[in-house]
Amino acid sequence: MHHLAEEPSAPKKMHADFLCAPGTQEQPSFFSSVQSALAPLAEAVWGSRATCVTTTVDTASQAPAKLSCKAPSFLPPAPLPWLDSLEDGHATLSREGCLLLDKAIPREKCEALAALVDLVLDDALKEVEEAPDAASRSILTKKYFRKLVHKTKQDRIELTLPMEPQVREVLDCIGQLLSGMLEPFLTREAFLVDLSCMITEANAEPQPLHADTKIIDSGLLPLFTVFVALQDITKMMGPTWLCPRTHNAESHLRLMALQAVQKSGFVGPSLVHQFGGMPADCETGSVICMNSQLLHCGGGQASAEEGGQRRRLLYVTFYRPGNTPAEHSLRDELVGQYRLGDFDGLPPPNCEPDAEYDSLFVAANRRELEAMLQFAIFLRRRADRGAVMWFKRAKGKGHPLASMHLAEIYLQGELGVFKDPIQAEHFRQEGLRLYEALKARAASSEAESKEEPKDEELARPSAAG
Repeated sequence: MHHLAEEPSAPKKMHADFLCAPGTQEQPSFFSSVQSALAPLAEAVWGSRATCVTTTVDTASQAPAKLSCKAPSFLPPAPLPWLDSLEDGHATLSREGCLLLDKAIPREKCEALAALVDLVLDDALKEVEEAPDAASRSILTKKYFRKLVHKTKQDRIELTLPMEPQVREVLDCIGQLLSGMLEPFLTREAFLVDLSCMITEANAEPQPLHADTKIIDSGLLPLFTVFVALQDITKMMGPTWLCPRTHNAESHLRLMALQAVQKSGFVGPSLVHQFGGMPADCETGSVICMNSQLLHCGGGQASAEEGGQRRRLLYVTFYRPGNTPAEHSLRDELVGQYRLGDFDGLPPPNCEPDAEYDSLFVAANRRELEAMLQFAIFLRRRADRGAVMWFKRAKGKGHPLASMHLAEIYLQGELGVFKDPIQAEHFRQEGLRLYEALKARAASSEAESKEEPKDEELARPSAAG
């Protein structure tokens, strides 16, 4: 079986590959800077509870550099914050990072939406399968599905949903139930950015523990996601695992350290248990409202013989203006079209359309390099915190200008990022390396094209002929 069932045991000191920042292979001197930055931060958030995890990084010179990262002991399992009413909802969500409501959405509406999900999934899979070529299949796949965080197998489906009546009815229920609680975090003008259904089947593997929004090094404020169970979810069906009170820098730093230990080959208790995670098995219509910085994961499913079966989990995410996330799970035609206040039963917010923003977001979300860069520049001009992550996505695909923008942002401390001259210099040097690599590739391509005979030369008869 793949469902999570390990019991925690005592932590161990381990060696591990820890630092994965681009460019570290070429700059061993960067290690000491990172270690000096991590140490006081770990002391500040963990204090006397911190224990040392020693890590190593291989360098191009084959001289391993060692780093130390401190992390506290295991967190005890925390009961999930199930509420009978939302009287203390705002305080609970602030403190715990999540809250749960039993059977909050009418069963008949959830069952109608579950039936629609199955139809939409079948149609989407058929359309992708019958596409005439690979390019068409890629376009359709990006339209209907989003790439997920996987462990090994691609056995989770995230299906984007059209705004059909069955979908709208459930969204209206969510809005009328939760918008009053979410408004102080997001405002009524908060954008809808995810409208999808997470689908797993028997034998699906668990997701790695993760947060949808990183606290460290992103600058983004939290988004808020609402999950709705479209059928009963038992422990055998891989319920969502939540780790209350982990929506903080301490937990994110600790996860980084423990992931490094696991990367080294150490097999110990699962990360979700080390962070006090608990499964949210529930009945149809139950709701989870979650801060996107909270650590969580989808559980693994048992076999069909042991009770594993199709699990459909609607999820809807909103973000406040000026805090654009680094991706969306939303059909292109819905981007920028709906706000939190459109679903609360009150007059809709008076918001002007922003066609330029919407079109750039759609293009960038297709993972096209130039579109990512242009969207990041657009967001930076608007002082939108999301620019940082979009520049990082473009940098990850090799664009030197993205690295240079990041160098400026970190040097000046813009967009929610702390001033960090060391990291700024790292980005600058990386940008120069990327630029030189592009120049070298361009020169090589030009040389190859000059060596190849032109078509007319191949066709021209020789003088002797």
